[in-house]
Amino acid sequence: MKKFGKRLADIWYALTDSRLYRYYLAALVFAGIIFLTMRCTAEESNINNTYGQFVSASDTKTQKDKKTADVSKDLKKLFSDYFKYYADGDVDSIKKIAHPMSDREADYIRFFSQYVMEYKNTKIYYKQGLNKTSYLVSITEDVRFKDIDTAAPGLEFFYVKTDSKGKLYIDNAYSSFNSVNHISDMDPDITALIAKYEQQDDFVKLRKDVQSRFNQALLSDSKLSVFLNSTLSDATTKWNQDYDRQEKDEKETHEKEVSEATEMYTTESVKVMDKASSDGTVLGTLKKGESVKKICDENGWSKIDYKDKTGYVKTDKLSSDKPKSDSDKKSENKTDKKNEKKAENKDNDNSSNTNNAGNGDNSQSGSTSTQQPTDQIEVAGLNPGAQIILKNTVRVRTDMREDASIAAVAYVSEPVTIGANYASGWTSITTYGGATGYVKTELLQ
Repeated sequence: MKKFGKRLADIWYALTDSRLYRYYLAALVFAGIIFLTMRCTAEESNINNTYGQFVSASDTKTQKDKKTADVSKDLKKLFSDYFKYYADGDVDSIKKIAHPMSDREADYIRFFSQYVMEYKNTKIYYKQGLNKTSYLVSITEDVRFKDIDTAAPGLEFFYVKTDSKGKLYIDNAYSSFNSVNHISDMDPDITALIAKYEQQDDFVKLRKDVQSRFNQALLSDSKLSVFLNSTLSDATTKWNQDYDRQEKDEKETHEKEVSEATEMYTTESVKVMDKASSDGTVLGTLKKGESVKKICDENGWSKIDYKDKTGYVKTDKLSSDKPKSDSDKKSENKTDKKNEKKAENKDNDNSSNTNNAGNGDNSQSGSTSTQQPTDQIEVAGLNPGAQIILKNTVRVRTDMREDASIAAVAYVSEPVTIGANYASGWTSITTYGGATGYVKTELLQ
């Protein structure tokens, strides 16, 4: 019995070695290893069940009405797809249902999936999140690794929201990977809610059950123990080191390419993609007339510098000619009209040069307004074409008025693309769901 206890203690010590924390934890969070995936605490809490009991997506007894049953159905579909894509390393498909996702996490998924055979026996438990269209979701599953018979029981957490079209998606800012690496910003209200959620009795009980089953799996299969304790942790450490080195090399290469790039201008509003394809992910939008650094051409696309990273736009949307500003065009029009009037007066022998000049000035002043065509202004942190993460849930209006119709609702932590800022205190945006409209500028800062 003492020997059994010592063996368990040795395994636990190795798996929780702080020297491997950054790398090993990042790997095991997606494997679903319970004591590394969650921000766990062994203490009981005085706020147990503050947010109600778990609803089990597979247990109809906990689904008390049609809305709950529909949410359960949608969650089962969402996570069935998620775990399948994850095991396959299908990052592009994951990004459609889980966002935002950093390049580092995307690369990690591709790395980690090579060890995973499947996720099976998944069970979904959830409660309402910060509002009625968001959900705190815990999922238990068994992870089968390649060439290992025994599955590793695990417990994972997700924060799920509803987009403007009523479709569920995973807010990936609260993923286990991001919780460890702190790449994306998180809403403090949501993180506080998650902390309370993880202290409730039903969650604590669920976590203890999975941890017990995980310990038994390790002790019953030495091959699984060696894989998690040595093979996977060593491979993850190497992946992190390789990624850091590659990221540094790519940054240096990109800086050199930009220093030799050609300045071009957009001929119309254009989307910036993460690869030379319309099927890529949209990184942001450039307005008509914006200056860009063109690095090279790739099959009808131009590789450009976009926010110190590589982006791609259609080559036919770029021009080497700097577009004329509205003020330049107005000045040209005024000059053309003045010259036309002078030519007319020159042909009239009865008109004096003085009168000609005066007539020209009168025509110019009568046909030209000093008012700018728009009241667009610059706002720090809200650059046109930039993509930001909302810090508030906002109503997107069809016009720059608080009593205007609502075009859509964009929720906190949802990505939106900035269009333009106006002196009236409004900013035009495009939501993740594709809706466009206006939001009070102060709500985006």
